Amino acid sequence: MKRGNWEIRDLPEMPFTLLIQKTDVSLIQHTRAVTRTALKIAEVLIKEYGKRVAINRDHLLAGAILHDVGKLFEYRREAGKFVKSRRESSSAPDLRAAFAAERGLRPRSSTSSPPTPRRATAPGGRSKRSSSTTPTL
Repeated sequence: MKRGNWEIRDLPEMPFTLLIQKTDVSLIQHTRAVTRTALKIAEVLIKEYGKRVAINRDHLLAGAILHDVGKLFEYRREAGKFVKSRRESSSAPDLRAAFAAERGLRPRSSTSSPPTPRRATAPGGRSKRSSSTTPTL
C-alpha cells in the first residue's frame, strides 16, 4: 500500500479490473468472491476425494487473498479515476514475484522436493492427518 501511495479508504473504490469500463465491482468484492470460491472448491474436493487429497487451507487462503496484490502497483489515481500506472511497466506475475522477493520469499526450485503434506481441514473443522502419498493442493 505504501509503495503505491494508497490508503485503506481507497480500496473500496478501486475496481477489480481496468478492462471493463465503469465496473461497479471493487477489488475488495472481487477478492472476497475469489476467496469464498476457493474455499467452496476445497470443500467439494475433500467431499469427492476424501483422504486422497490434502488441502493446505493456509496456502489456499493466502493465495486467494493475495492473488491480485499486484493491482496496488499497477493502478494509480488520476483526476479521480483509476488508471494504469506508468511507474510499473512489468507484467502482473513479475510484480507479484518482485513483491514476494522484497519480503524474503523465494520460489522453490523445480528440483526441490514438494512440501510434506500437512493436516487437512475438512468442512466442519474436522482435521485429518494426510499420508505421504496424498497430493497436497
